[in-house]
Amino acid sequence: MRIWRINVKLLKRDAEARGLSGSELAASAGLGEATVYRCFAGKSISSKSLRKIATALGHEMERYLK
Repeated sequence: MRIWRINVKLLKRDAEARGLSGSELAASAGLGEATVYRCFAGKSISSKSLRKIATALGHEMERYLK
């Protein structure tokens, strides 16, 4: 399994720009809140989860990779 380094600041900024809280983003992405909050904390999540979050924010997953 590959470990992705995520640009958390950019991800949070995009969520804020859309007016989404962590729980709202989780619902929009079809994920549990814990997964989104782990991502916001800079902890590892699966590429599938990151792709769902990126899609919910209207972007490709690669936007959030360092």
